[in-house]
Amino acid sequence: MSLAQFQKWLQKVIQACKAPRKELKIAVDAKTLRNSGDDQEGTPALRVLSVLVQGLGLILATIEMPPGINELGVIKLLLGIVGEIVGLEGKVITMDAIFTQKEIADSIVKKRHYLMWVKGNQPELLETLKLWFEEVH
Repeated sequence: MSLAQFQKWLQKVIQACKAPRKELKIAVDAKTLRNSGDDQEGTPALRVLSVLVQGLGLILATIEMPPGINELGVIKLLLGIVGEIVGLEGKVITMDAIFTQKEIADSIVKKRHYLMWVKGNQPELLETLKLWFEEVH
């Protein structure tokens, strides 16, 4: 990244910080860090769950997911941390299909708006949503 590109990005971050916090769009995403494990020694790759500000590439918080624990095991803790940083009241949060769980939705819907992917692994929910959208449109 050139100095000019960095300055342009930094200006966007500064403007986002000055804007009303409700305008921030939040995304939750999990990643496995390439080459962070060692198959020969049996060391698993590092897996993290992050919350970032969409359009800025600014990570607000990241939590390591211990071996054997998936995203569902750390999502509430991570959203709590981010809530302390920027306040999540009224924010729109996007996340992957793995979070399309009743317990997760219940914890989010009380304070925020959310967009969750629904895939074929939840056929009843998928069918209900298809029917609802057909009726509305």
